[in-house]
Amino acid sequence: MVQAAGVASRIAVPHFRRAVRKSEAINDLLTRYHMALMCQVQQTSLCNSVHDATSRLSRLLLVLSEQSKDDTISFSQERLAEMLGLRRSSVTVAAKTLQSRHLIRYRRGRIEIVNRKGLKAAACECYEVVSRTFRSILGGHAR
Repeated sequence: MVQAAGVASRIAVPHFRRAVRKSEAINDLLTRYHMALMCQVQQTSLCNSVHDATSRLSRLLLVLSEQSKDDTISFSQERLAEMLGLRRSSVTVAAKTLQSRHLIRYRRGRIEIVNRKGLKAAACECYEVVSRTFRSILGGHAR
């Protein structure tokens, strides 16, 4: 599933399975990516149960920015709320908090990170845990 604008590739399942069977490098990379992704899923689940909306939104914005390699993120508050397991009104309050601290600029479905260092400080420790895990497991192939 593609969730944001960008470049994506597609391969038929039988061709993909054949490539994985034939290439130890592809198989190894896929295994390591799966391990890192499972860590991210577990950490995000924990995060969603213990951290406040502002910290969680900060973490998600940093991840989305890194994935797209862009400081501008185009997601509606409703979509962000779905991703964070929050009500839309909670995302609105969290976004206004980050904007009042001059960490982001927010305008109707468009969020621009203006102070990455400050946003990292506002994020919970889950952001760094997942980033460190991806770097450790995937090395140069991290997100």
